[in-house]
Amino acid sequence: MVMDKGKVLIVDDEPDIREGFRHILDWDGMGLTIIGTASSGEEALPIIRSLHPDIVLSDIVMNGMSGLDLIERAADEGIEAQFILISGYNEFKYAQKAIALGASNYILKPVDKDELEKAVLKAKSRIAASNTASTDIEILKRNARMLFLQHMVNGDLRSDAEIEEGLESFSAALEDSEAAVIAIASRSGRHVCDSPSAALYMGKERIEAIDDKTRTIIIMNGSERVVIHFARQLIELLSKDGLKDFVAGVGSTQPHLISISQSYMEAIAALSYQAYGGDKKIFTQCDISKDRPALSTSNIDIGKLKEAIKASDAEAITSYMDDFFNSMLFAETPPPSYVKGMLLFLMNGVERGLAEDEDIKQEAFDRIRPSIAEPMLMFEEIKERISEYFIAISQSIIPEARLSSDRIIKECRKYVDENIKGKISEDELASMLGISQPYLSAYFSRTTGETFRSYVNRIRNEEAKNMLGSGKRIDEISESLGYSDYRSFHRIFKRMNGVSPSQWKKHSAK
Repeated sequence: MVMDKGKVLIVDDEPDIREGFRHILDWDGMGLTIIGTASSGEEALPIIRSLHPDIVLSDIVMNGMSGLDLIERAADEGIEAQFILISGYNEFKYAQKAIALGASNYILKPVDKDELEKAVLKAKSRIAASNTASTDIEILKRNARMLFLQHMVNGDLRSDAEIEEGLESFSAALEDSEAAVIAIASRSGRHVCDSPSAALYMGKERIEAIDDKTRTIIIMNGSERVVIHFARQLIELLSKDGLKDFVAGVGSTQPHLISISQSYMEAIAALSYQAYGGDKKIFTQCDISKDRPALSTSNIDIGKLKEAIKASDAEAITSYMDDFFNSMLFAETPPPSYVKGMLLFLMNGVERGLAEDEDIKQEAFDRIRPSIAEPMLMFEEIKERISEYFIAISQSIIPEARLSSDRIIKECRKYVDENIKGKISEDELASMLGISQPYLSAYFSRTTGETFRSYVNRIRNEEAKNMLGSGKRIDEISESLGYSDYRSFHRIFKRMNGVSPSQWKKHSAK
């Protein structure tokens, strides 16, 4: 009988991995408890016999008894448990055997936390439904089939025999003959399956499709003319269903599936040229530039851009980025991967230079650094993102770094932090710093852009909100933060937050 709290056994020959699995998920929150770990199948088997775990999370390839051997031995002895097998080996044969042995799930390393959590919850639901819960064979077969197809386009399969075996084992709708790859994606993030017409059209053809987060990869037999015609028809059907922003990259036709990875790489590369914009919907290997780009990293004047950023000159930053893009794109259309590489070099160079000149930590850049890795970004959008990033550095990161290194401002902030729950006197602070109060007031305003009083009120306000959330009485908070009376606290708090302290406290308690 399954206990209220399901029992989990972790099996792996790497101590760090066993420990990692202990902490990767909130086992207790999922209604599960880890009853132990084992470093091999031999060590795990007696634990399984005596403690009867509901779920066994096991590596496949270990010294001695493998994970597949372990599940086979458990089945021979009539032990009922949900096995989730983990493999770092890109061979679909492991997936095939795992299915045959009745594994609950099969996951590749490196393990994705969300994928593992879904697998564990699914195994748990099978346990809850019945002690003899049957494995969803169809789902496992589909996952293994997708794994086979992905390995094929990645070029991980080494022989025609492996491909023939996979086609037969997974009843793939392909022949080991002339074939090509289509990569199709939407600039808005939609999927091909969002179009009923496109889905119906694809279902009538002998093709295989792999969906990932950003695009659909289609493998089909046929000549280049046939494959391009299919891609055009698919784009037209998507457009008729209102999905007008789909574009496709088509790789060259290969004589056999053993070389289909070449077509796959060309299709992905061709699709990337959508970044140049325009009305073109189908890109082929003919669109892939083979010319050597004129601009190299040695030609980039990072110093000019760095000075514009340090001077907070937004117009000069924008002008620099316009010139930089024109220098890359003026004559031909270089590979988008080259353009992104040059932009990454530019950002890294600016960050290194400013880190040295202004004593800025890398974490400050990382907090606001834009991503340009998404495959369907347009170059205009990329240019805008990076220009805005450099302007943000000039307007926020550099001023903050300079304030942090300013002796007077640093001492002012320290004084406020240390006295936030008491009396704060600008006269006392000025005396401590050896300067006059009027000079301190003017210096603080000129350097930070806000008065010393407004800064103190802002810091007190943040502390007040924290204290209100902790349940303290409002009069206690007012007194502890150095306000002369409750009415002053109430007035300032409401002005800064739009609600009274009691309303804030009531809302934060919900």
